[in-house]
Amino acid sequence: MRTPTLLAVAATLCLTPQVAQAAVVDYGVDFVRTSVTFDPRGADPNFLSNPGGTFRFDTDTNQLLSFDVGLGYPPSFNPAGDFNAQVLNLFASAGPCDLACFIGALDGQSWSTFSPGTGVFTRLNFGAPLSGSVIDGVPSALPRFGFSINGIVRVNGPVPEPGSWAMMLMGFGAIGWAMRRQKLAGALAA
Repeated sequence: MRTPTLLAVAATLCLTPQVAQAAVVDYGVDFVRTSVTFDPRGADPNFLSNPGGTFRFDTDTNQLLSFDVGLGYPPSFNPAGDFNAQVLNLFASAGPCDLACFIGALDGQSWSTFSPGTGVFTRLNFGAPLSGSVIDGVPSALPRFGFSINGIVRVNGPVPEPGSWAMMLMGFGAIGWAMRRQKLAGALAA
């Protein structure tokens, strides 16, 4: 009798997204490639990995706390720190903007990584109300590389907190326990 109830509770725990109600939330950011062009004389198509990362937002104060996105450059010359600082500065100068506003200004916008022969650069565009671009790169790093990568930004849902993962695992454990108990009870009754 109690097994179906326990099973229903466990399923609810497993399938209900557990997003923290805290003021500070983390969101994932992916830079999806839509086109890639390489100069075969000097460019390596495997040179850049897909950039991406996370941002942290305080919903109580409507502040962008961090923007931690790797640009996909090799570790030997990754200027992402300055790039991320530029995003924070652009947000700070944009005026009032809450979490939904920031996601709207970022999600679906365009980005590009390119080498005009004088280095490697990445540009990220924002929609209204940020309405601007940030660009960063490494001048004169690899003058022989000629390439252009274009894409769009995708903001993923909130990154679950460790407590949410623990609750989900407990739910799966409870489902497994209830199913095993039900199977044993059925075998004993037969």
